[in-house]
Amino acid sequence: MYENLIGQEEVVRILRSDLERKELPPSLLFAGPENAGKLTAALETARALSCETGAAAWNCPCPSCERHRTLSHPDLLLMGPRSFRAEIKAAGEALGRSPNRAARFLFYRAVRKLTRRFDPALFEGEESRLSKASALLQTLDELLESAGPDAEDAGQAPGESAQAAAKALPVADKLEALLPDALPIFQVRAVERWARLAPYGRVKVAVIENAERMLDGARNALLKILEEPPATSRFLLLSSRPSALMPTILSRVRTYPFRPRDARASREILAKVFRAAPGEADLSLDEYLAARKPLPESATDEYAFRFLTAVCYQASREGVFIPDPLLDLSGDAPDPTVHKAVSDISAATKGFGSGDDSLSYLFPAFLRSLARLVRSRARASEPRTDAILALWAAAIRDAQVRYETYNLSPPALAERLAEALAESLRSVP
Repeated sequence: MYENLIGQEEVVRILRSDLERKELPPSLLFAGPENAGKLTAALETARALSCETGAAAWNCPCPSCERHRTLSHPDLLLMGPRSFRAEIKAAGEALGRSPNRAARFLFYRAVRKLTRRFDPALFEGEESRLSKASALLQTLDELLESAGPDAEDAGQAPGESAQAAAKALPVADKLEALLPDALPIFQVRAVERWARLAPYGRVKVAVIENAERMLDGARNALLKILEEPPATSRFLLLSSRPSALMPTILSRVRTYPFRPRDARASREILAKVFRAAPGEADLSLDEYLAARKPLPESATDEYAFRFLTAVCYQASREGVFIPDPLLDLSGDAPDPTVHKAVSDISAATKGFGSGDDSLSYLFPAFLRSLARLVRSRARASEPRTDAILALWAAAIRDAQVRYETYNLSPPALAERLAEALAESLRSVP
């Protein structure tokens, strides 16, 4: 077990020991930097717990291990926000260079890490949310038949697998845009119901990535589960910022620390897993994956700040009073008008992604950056500020709904949103 977890020998040793001695706790926290292998370790732990032979070798032929390897086991749930594009693109490139079964399997798992976030068990009572993703999920399932591990057995030519992988990337981008920025409370409640049902096999495992990105309601709901976890379930929390988790949650999990992968481990992963081209073989894994993102992750945060700056600056020029927690947003804006700010951001992002399928995730990501920026300005001692921020949060949610439901133009929605934010500044006394 854990044969495919490269560069984390110490945590592998501890996990193997806990599993062999049957001392694995009901709730675990895998803490460490991005790209350290936390999700790989979580998926391997889930497979080991369910293995029917107990050995859990990677090539174990038992039906449970076979289902876990393809991320199709009914006793596994994957939850939580994350960025999928870089891994899917890197796996698709590997498939193009070496169209063998191993590369197809790598690509298949990269996409399934995304599609499993839309398991019906996570949307019980919220089926309307899932319906928005159904067409994209169906398209990805069809493309995976041509790019997945069984494609060659079905008579698929190698070149067709690479073509299907290329077509899957923009579809995956659109699907990822439907994921919430923070784990919603309805999914935490859904996983509690799921966890209390009898498993199909030995044990149920819920994996929660970026567990620190939960709002208070979801945190409190998760805490209730961790206080009295069902005997046949395990909860694996993954976080690159464990200090942001509630102390009461931290007290109920056993932490397994993951360290940054060194240059040797990065080279091994790039060579063995992603089959990197010679010119990229000496990059770090972080650098390699970052190069597969059309824009750095900080870009939407920068655009969100520029957007709010223009809104506040223009309002202040109209004589609107700007409260102290928002004053830094009302200084000399680089774009003195909202229209100019929206136009410049739209030009830099091909219409907030509407003009390029590879950037289709951008407008939802921009809205999520706005929402984070708004939440960061909340001040308990500033009633007027909090009233404004509450209106801003509602306006951002409305823009998200209009984008998803009516497929309206992102630049037009951005203009509409800016006016709604400015009106909130004017209307709150």
